[in-house]
Amino acid sequence: MRSALVVFTALFVSSGMIGCNSNSSPAGSGSAPNSTNQMAHPTDDAHGGSSWSLKLQSKCTADVTDDQCVGAFGFTVFADGRYQDGPAATGAVKNGNITQEELSSLTAALNPVLSIASLGAEGHAALGGDSSQGEDTVTLVRGSSGGDIIIHAASADLTYRTESGDQAKAVLSALKTLAAKYYALPFPDGCSDRAATLTSLYASLQTCSADKDCAYLDSFQEVDPSTYSFITTDDCSVVKPLAVGNLKLITGSWDKIQQTLGLVQEACGARVMRADCTDISGFTLNGAPAACKQGVCQAGGQAQPNTSTH
Repeated sequence: MRSALVVFTALFVSSGMIGCNSNSSPAGSGSAPNSTNQMAHPTDDAHGGSSWSLKLQSKCTADVTDDQCVGAFGFTVFADGRYQDGPAATGAVKNGNITQEELSSLTAALNPVLSIASLGAEGHAALGGDSSQGEDTVTLVRGSSGGDIIIHAASADLTYRTESGDQAKAVLSALKTLAAKYYALPFPDGCSDRAATLTSLYASLQTCSADKDCAYLDSFQEVDPSTYSFITTDDCSVVKPLAVGNLKLITGSWDKIQQTLGLVQEACGARVMRADCTDISGFTLNGAPAACKQGVCQAGGQAQPNTSTH
């Protein structure tokens, strides 16, 4: 089987990112051409108290860098089940949703705190840990009010403003369990962020208005469908190759393509190839030209999917 790394490297060679031919252009062209979403806090609903967020902020031990520390840049869960990692110093965030079952478990632990009108005075309890565990702070925001620190755990000491130490431990445990699952390390992750940028760029290069705009591609070079060639759709790299696209847009965006590919390679290093991928996959052309379907360049006819073994 052809090496996935060789395929990805070949893509860089053809795009001018490796070697001296840095101003190369696609065949047939006349000249050289967060991951990251921001999430706003939810607005208060008409009922006032049902809108809340719970944020874990962690400090790990000195031998753990911030990008490898769960919660170092903040892990927040919102009342509707959304979560947010970050923002990091660069402004990077990662967003998603926990499951309904997980939200129910967290809400059950938090409900005793939400049910009291005001937080109590500070209490202390033994955490049963040691100084090697780092430090955790939990902040609760209710409605439009400012955030209140309700839990602080450092070394073997737990400081809380809930009704009891057991309540605080339950909330902290539930939140840290979610963070361990959804706070993906490393964070911020330059590789993932750059890969998301390249994915977005590829999507923009697939827009079209007519069938004539579209072509099958092999490392950005047009492939004649009558050759019945194999078109790669997954070469095991962090960003799947552009298999069908708009040649005019590719030519006009060539410099940006080169730059973005280089940034992905720089940010990802060896991670540019997915460790869990073992086969290069794609489809064999059947003679039908690429088509513009609903404004997007796609395979025409009934392309036959298969896995490359060469």
